[in-house]
Amino acid sequence: MSAYLVDRAQIDTIVAVALQGPGDARYPVSNWCNLTGLDGTELGRVLWAENLASVTSRYPHSTSGQRPGPIDLDDAAIGAYEYTRSPLARRLTTVQALKALDSLEYQSCDHPSWPTSAAAQYLERLRRALICALPGYDEADWEIRA
Repeated sequence: MSAYLVDRAQIDTIVAVALQGPGDARYPVSNWCNLTGLDGTELGRVLWAENLASVTSRYPHSTSGQRPGPIDLDDAAIGAYEYTRSPLARRLTTVQALKALDSLEYQSCDHPSWPTSAAAQYLERLRRALICALPGYDEADWEIRA
C-alpha cells in the first residue's frame, strides 16, 4: 500500500457532505444532519489527522512539508484546519461522495489504530447514510423470499 495526504478540498467536501448531504440526495438538506456529533472544523481535523497518522506510519522518515501529497502542506496546517463550506458538496452525486470516502479511507488506513479510530467510525456512519440515499434504495425489497 501507499499513502498520501489528501487535498484540503477533499476534506472540506467530505465534511460538507456529512453536514448537507450530496447534491442528488432525495431528502432536503435540512433532513441531513451531522452524523458524527462534531462541528465541521472538528470533523475535518479528525479526518485529516488520521490521514496524517497513516502517512507518517507508512513513511516514518518523512518530515512536515515533505510528505507525499499536496506540495507544502505541513503538519501544522492540518492541526489548524478550519472548515470552509465546500460548494463542491452540492454537486457531488451520492456515488461520487462514496468514492471520495473510499479514497480518504484508503489514504488513512495505513496505521494500526485505524480500525478503531473515530475517523473510521465517522466514515462508516456517513457511508451507511449515503448507501441509503442511493436511487432505488427505498423501493428495493427489504427481504428476499423464494
